[in-house]
Amino acid sequence: IGAAILHPDLTALLGSGKSISFVGLPITAATYSSTVIPILLAIWIASYVEKWIDRVTPTSLKMIFVPTLTLLVVVPVTLITVGPLGAIAGNYLSIGVNGLFENAGLITMVLLAGTFSLIIMTGMHYAFIPVMFNNITQNGYDYLIPAMFLANMGQAGASFAVFLRSRNKKFKSLSLTTSITALMGITEPAMYGVNMRLKKPFVSALLGAAVGGAFYGITGVAAYIIGGNVGLPGITTFIGPTFIQAMIGIVITFFAATIIAYLLGFEDIPSEEDDAPAKGDAAAEEIIHSPLKGEVKALSEVDDATFSGEVMGKGVAIEPVEGEAVSPVSGTITTVFQTKHAIGITSDNGAEIIIHIGIDTVKLNGEHFTVHVKEGDAVSPGDLLVSFDMEAIKKAGYQLITPIIVTNTDRYESIKPVKTTENVNLKEALLVLS
Repeated sequence: IGAAILHPDLTALLGSGKSISFVGLPITAATYSSTVIPILLAIWIASYVEKWIDRVTPTSLKMIFVPTLTLLVVVPVTLITVGPLGAIAGNYLSIGVNGLFENAGLITMVLLAGTFSLIIMTGMHYAFIPVMFNNITQNGYDYLIPAMFLANMGQAGASFAVFLRSRNKKFKSLSLTTSITALMGITEPAMYGVNMRLKKPFVSALLGAAVGGAFYGITGVAAYIIGGNVGLPGITTFIGPTFIQAMIGIVITFFAATIIAYLLGFEDIPSEEDDAPAKGDAAAEEIIHSPLKGEVKALSEVDDATFSGEVMGKGVAIEPVEGEAVSPVSGTITTVFQTKHAIGITSDNGAEIIIHIGIDTVKLNGEHFTVHVKEGDAVSPGDLLVSFDMEAIKKAGYQLITPIIVTNTDRYESIKPVKTTENVNLKEALLVLS
């Protein structure tokens, strides 16, 4: 579709000033080489057209006719209606965003940089990506990418402060590792495994990013190319007139977040020595029951370094065969992710458990998931937490393998799976904590 609307002959025809029509319908002359909004709208329409054509086409003819007929329908519709509207919408959206930065650049950058981590938590940052591409292709620069960059540097700095201040050796090591990964552009381990867990460092990350945002707002830092990464490997995005200011802002943000987090402090994670039971006391075991029916797999088999590397804690994964997740313990719902793909539970005995349904399913923004509980609810083993449409999620291109993680792993001497490779039923014993 993109190749069709950017074909040199069509581009020349649209730019010729001649009146153009298709089966009697006029085609508006629009420029498609400097915006991505029309093609995104066209793809959205194509997703519905393709499904309908696929449904009515005989199986033996699908390979040839489904893509061909989809193009024959969508390309003319794009040129007649969607394309011009998308081009206009893209232009005005870009003008609106850039207008905010040009007329209130300092305030806009401070607010955006300081809250971008919150936006990332909800998955709403994906809505900004077309605007970023549109700004780069149309204007040659963008202000949203720098804000996202600073948010990541803030998370890295706050996690580094935890490394400096924590007295728990294992947690210090985790904090340093996640700080480095955040600097490289992968912030989830630092944000979820360290900063949000301790609360104050997360606030410090937001404040540090806001400080860097103030510097960027004053100096007018912009991104000039799509770097492909919002960490240090992607600093090529800043190559341009404000490159040096961009590098200074990264340093300011990192150390501002580090200093603020260090000064604010936090309630440290107890070390194993502090948390160990007194001699002569029997260590209470806790059984974590299976929240899903399916095949048990080791975390090392999960195609996500955050889980396979046990960054968030120890546990197991389950390849589900039914679209329901139930409570594995008696306890309280502590976290219901806005994107509905993950649930956090604290058991009555203090185990902190996250059930993360699928890999990268945060990108679905809650689609195909139905949550049946809310934060603060008391639950018992077997209570329904989340139902999900397995086929729809698979069709959208996502894996359903579900990590079950004990996030306060450091409180236990041993976390052993009852089963490692076998099938497991709902409420069957899955993990033993001791």
